[in-house]
Amino acid sequence: AVIRPLVLARLDVAVENWDPAHSVPHVWLHPWLDVLPKESLWAVFERLRRKMTAVVQSLVNWSPLEDRTVLSVLEPWVGVWTPEQWTDVLKTAILPRLNEFLKRSFTVNPAQQDLAPWHAVRPWMPLVPVDSWALLLERGVFPQWLTAIRAWLFEQENPPDLMQVQKWYLRWRELLVS
Repeated sequence: AVIRPLVLARLDVAVENWDPAHSVPHVWLHPWLDVLPKESLWAVFERLRRKMTAVVQSLVNWSPLEDRTVLSVLEPWVGVWTPEQWTDVLKTAILPRLNEFLKRSFTVNPAQQDLAPWHAVRPWMPLVPVDSWALLLERGVFPQWLTAIRAWLFEQENPPDLMQVQKWYLRWRELLVS
């Protein structure tokens, strides 16, 4: 009981001085979950959550295709932060960035589909609530997908091979449900 305030004060200073370029905080904060009651760490975790959110928001043109560190830094906090805190981080910092990334980097093209941007966003799926993931797809993927398939199906000069359309559709369905 005497040591707890000292440890919490040191952890608070460590969070305040944390530099995301040099360490991942779960490495030095998670071990304290076994020693101190989780409730006593809430203030430290909340300060860290706000700082992590600000760091992610400050990343200009962040690309999950080129930089997966954001996922690796945030993922260990899924079971530590409350669902409300996690959802707040996602809605404030991550989902807008993923949405912009998809709009900027992802093009639906039945003739030559590049799925690298999709595969870069996909690892976030287990961490994102279903309704938020659906909204991300609704905004970042489906408008392009519908435009592409409509253009392909109604092409007058070169009618599509419906077996190819079916194959493309089934491949997309597999990507979306897997």
